[in-house]
Amino acid sequence: MTVLLEALSRALPDSAYLNQLEISGREARLDGKAKEPTALIAKIESANEFANARFAAPTTRSEEDSIETFSIIATARPALLGGLEP
Repeated sequence: MTVLLEALSRALPDSAYLNQLEISGREARLDGKAKEPTALIAKIESANEFANARFAAPTTRSEEDSIETFSIIATARPALLGGLEP
């Protein structure tokens, strides 16, 4: 778990933050806010710890501050999960 959290902190830019992180089996669901959430997909996939990052739902934009809410699902690489395999 610590490895995945560290990988996310390296992959996500300072302008993005998570409201919720859920890990179920090999899938990690990231819910949060960012100025450019579409760029997050490539950043998450560039981390060796994740693959197959994709949006779980459409992003929504706040008109007042141009921040978008996102929900992304990514697959954690099996070697990092230890005993978390389903």
